[in-house]
Amino acid sequence: MGHLDCGYAGANSDIILLCADLDCGWRELGGKWGFDEQDFLPSEGDSKFRCRVRFIEKAPSNWESRRTFPERYLLNPITLGNNLVSLHGTKLEVDIPLTQDWVSTNDSNRRPSIYVMKEDVFEVETIDGVLNYRLQVWVVLHGQSRMFVKEERELGDGFAWVGGRPESNRRKF
Repeated sequence: MGHLDCGYAGANSDIILLCADLDCGWRELGGKWGFDEQDFLPSEGDSKFRCRVRFIEKAPSNWESRRTFPERYLLNPITLGNNLVSLHGTKLEVDIPLTQDWVSTNDSNRRPSIYVMKEDVFEVETIDGVLNYRLQVWVVLHGQSRMFVKEERELGDGFAWVGGRPESNRRKF
């Protein structure tokens, strides 16, 4: 198992399951300690999902306990938007249903994506004090996007312009 494994949890490939091995992937990330990995998951045709998990500690830099991730178990999954997060020892799992709303990325490619973040997703009592953690999850579709982004229409002059009115220069995705 790598540091981040991507797969499908649903019978019809309708849920993406991300499994992060926090024990193996925990490292220094430019002043903070945490986990930051990405992987690709094949989809239908030539499409693929780029999946990324960033899970970092939020503690003063002199705390020694932030350098390792403690083994913890969550009895109930945490909701992160429409996604479920569970923790089994040092294994973090995120279930991402594909039926939720997707938004386009801010780059020029305007790819469909899911981005969720939660500050203080959970806390751990250590010898230094209470450690809080931030979790960020990205899923971006590379390839054909026919089923994920809703087509928006803007009404004008009795008919609809797909993507907005041409003179407004406000292209909607």
